[in-house]
Amino acid sequence: MFGGYTFGQDINDLFELDLNNLIWNRLDSYGTKPTAREGMTSVKHNKEMFIIGGCDVKEKECFKEIYLLNIDTLVWEKIVSPR
Repeated sequence: MFGGYTFGQDINDLFELDLNNLIWNRLDSYGTKPTAREGMTSVKHNKEMFIIGGCDVKEKECFKEIYLLNIDTLVWEKIVSPR
């Protein structure tokens, strides 16, 4: 799971759920990480997770960006920027 809203602010944290123990683990990731945001769409395909759009509510800004996370290496890549 990526991003969201907690304690009055948007976040760009990355978590995985350990289904055996039902415990959330925060993951360290690398590369060009998305900025903090909420309301984005995420899609998993094979060993990749795409983060599409989202908004920074405090700044009243929404994004048209697409980021890709390699789930094996935890490396982010920005693949689409706004024009």
